[in-house]
Amino acid sequence: MGSIELNVVNFPQSRVACIKQINEYDLQNLWYDGFLIGRKLRTDLNSELIFKSRGDWNSGAGPDFRNCRIILRGEEISGDLEIHKNSADWYRHRHHTNPEYDNVAAHLTLESDAGEKIRNSRGMMVPQVTVADILSDAELKLLADYSTGDVAFSPYKATPRCRFDFNSIDTEDFSQYLYALGRERIISKTERIGRRISEVGYEQALYEGLFESAGYSRNKYPFLFLAGNLSLRRLRSILQWIDPRERSLAAEALLLGCGRLIPYGGSDSLDDVDIEGSFRIREIEKIWRRLRHMAGDCLITYGSIQLSGGRPQNSPLRTLSGLAIFLTTNFNQNLFRSLKEIVLNNPDQTSRMTDAMGKYLNPEVAGFWVNRYNFKKVNNVRTKIFGQNRINRFTGNILIPVLLNYSREKNDKKTEKKIINIAKNLKAAPNRYTRFVCNNLPRKFLSEFKLTFLIEQGLINHYKRNCSKGKCHHCRLKYDLKKIYPDKTTNKS
Repeated sequence: MGSIELNVVNFPQSRVACIKQINEYDLQNLWYDGFLIGRKLRTDLNSELIFKSRGDWNSGAGPDFRNCRIILRGEEISGDLEIHKNSADWYRHRHHTNPEYDNVAAHLTLESDAGEKIRNSRGMMVPQVTVADILSDAELKLLADYSTGDVAFSPYKATPRCRFDFNSIDTEDFSQYLYALGRERIISKTERIGRRISEVGYEQALYEGLFESAGYSRNKYPFLFLAGNLSLRRLRSILQWIDPRERSLAAEALLLGCGRLIPYGGSDSLDDVDIEGSFRIREIEKIWRRLRHMAGDCLITYGSIQLSGGRPQNSPLRTLSGLAIFLTTNFNQNLFRSLKEIVLNNPDQTSRMTDAMGKYLNPEVAGFWVNRYNFKKVNNVRTKIFGQNRINRFTGNILIPVLLNYSREKNDKKTEKKIINIAKNLKAAPNRYTRFVCNNLPRKFLSEFKLTFLIEQGLINHYKRNCSKGKCHHCRLKYDLKKIYPDKTTNKS
């Protein structure tokens, strides 16, 4: 694969620099991930607004998202959503003269610089929510560091008939093409996480990545913000004064408290909580009252973490409690050193490495959370906090870039090669991007390669450059490969 050349830049320090680094595509991806769904927000018209659904991503002309469900001033309505980095872009793009934007029910912008209220072509004011006003400095830094560049991952709904065009491409060339694109995407991830490492160090960067992975798609950003606010150093400094036998419960109280899930674990009342759950809540509240002043400004925005809509086994209550058990079980261990040893001790046996990772990330759970997803009732099914797919996601998206950054700093080409080899063999679960591309590939390709992390990253990179923008007539896979490999691209159908 060759060595990886990185261009690590300094992590932006100021709020202004962070806002400058976040672009409109980042906001679109943020919205699609459900970041603001269910939260009570205040518009520039001083009215309360709650987003109920994200709507349909519009890859054509017109507003960015169609048919969103919104509660505005207590009334649920359906309308479109337009997203800009600056509020003045509404006027720069002439949306106030275009009737196609008259159904926009809300305008989402990173910062407000219009100097006046937003109006549509009928002269009616459009409610506006400014994201920068919602986020703390620490949260803005995290968003800037995890910015995705200049691409919005919109799910392209059309079904291009690529299958017949791809028959002329050799399967070996196709694999090399995906390896190159996958390697390029991993470099990009490594550069992004390198900025965060330069700011907070290796252990904190892994700690944040662990929370981000545990949050799944619904709570990825709130969990990331929680780990950024309540840093691993801060958590340990508070817990070091707690009796080791009570640390797990204290860590649970800190995570749930800083996540704004106390009291009642997000329930409006105790009516639907069983006796054991009620007792657990009161224990947590009692500890939280003792530790609240030590947590300081670590709390995230109220309502950020979504409790409903996901699978029960992915309940944020159970996940945060599982993370509390993991962090206290390994209280005196260096997170980075432990994970590095697991990976580098098994670089040529990926299955053994992921098994060891599973044992490390899923310590034995005892007591209240053995067979519960929440405070309401006992479940008969016992599941792990980190399943195999989640471990693979964490390994590929977080751990591999962190270790690549480390090997670069040490100028350790041997370790770098081992890590790339892991990416080449690490099993990946299908996602909406890989499914889209693979559904349009001939069967001869699908039978030739397994969906490993490196292949997956190559497919996503191809998707974001071509499919997400509808560039079928300039598709690199259909046309560039014929130029690169003219002697092999004769029709083989």
